[in-house]
Amino acid sequence: TPGPWVASSQGPFAENGYRIIQDGKVGHGTDGLIAHIYTSVPEYEANAHLIAAAPALMAALETVEWMLAADSKVAQCPWCRRGQAGGHRENCIRQAAIAAAKGGKL
Repeated sequence: TPGPWVASSQGPFAENGYRIIQDGKVGHGTDGLIAHIYTSVPEYEANAHLIAAAPALMAALETVEWMLAADSKVAQCPWCRRGQAGGHRENCIRQAAIAAAKGGKL
């Protein structure tokens, strides 16, 4: 579901926790509903906000793949420190996080 998403404790079905919904869909029933967190425990509120940030976090990971270090002329991955020409290391945490977000294993 396209972002941005927001965590809301307002609107239908939010009386027992938080709804994660597409931004701009607040108060429209289940239209744009991503997930529902059924409790008002503080940790669950933090989880709701983290889930709501998922599209922005994914976009950031996908955008920042290769960077030039200040002391280098070769673009490299800021996570696995491998040069662009050689591709990512097998254990690159950036690549693993993106794969997990798309249904693969972390």
